[in-house]
Amino acid sequence: MPCGDNRETHELPMTWARRKILQKWKVAEMPNIKKYAFVLDAEGEQLDPTIEQNAWRQVRQHKAKLVSRFPMVIQLNKVVDIPNTDEIRCGIDDGANHVGIALVQKCQTRN
Repeated sequence: MPCGDNRETHELPMTWARRKILQKWKVAEMPNIKKYAFVLDAEGEQLDPTIEQNAWRQVRQHKAKLVSRFPMVIQLNKVVDIPNTDEIRCGIDDGANHVGIALVQKCQTRN
């Protein structure tokens, strides 16, 4: 027999014991993850990404200008003569709750 009242919920009441359990389940943030910024030279050619702190330092020292903040893109004030030959691949992890994006750089010297 179907229930005519839809106010029935299946959530447990928030008791003090349950609050302590939920605090243990919290996922700690990962402070050691490095954030990267994309880099362009003065002519708009792509260069290798750099750490976000290094990008902000170059903007403060007027060696580069900020093009976009999210994702962070800076453009250097000088032309770089060395061509960029490293391959960068984009990987997408479509999880159940969160979507993750990873950029993997295949270096000629390290891989």
